[in-house]
Amino acid sequence: MVGAYGSTAWATTYTVGAGQTFATPELIAWSSIHPGDTIVIYPGTYPSLLGTGNSMLLSGVVGTAANPITVEGSSVSSPPKLDGGLLIAGGS
Repeated sequence: MVGAYGSTAWATTYTVGAGQTFATPELIAWSSIHPGDTIVIYPGTYPSLLGTGNSMLLSGVVGTAANPITVEGSSVSSPPKLDGGLLIAGGS
């Protein structure tokens, strides 16, 4: 659980992919992600609620300069591919 939002000591890492915490990025309750949290996306094809293939919607996500919210691939050699791009909305 995330505790003190001004510190990464309580930061949470969420995983996305087959057999992970979330099956797709769209299933994450993005408004519950806090500064310092990390989202790791495993290789795969993720259907999108946006209807454009491998796109990802970030809405209501706000980090800080000292504790950014990080979204990263699980592997440098096999990064996730977002064919449909990334949509940032909701004050993110």
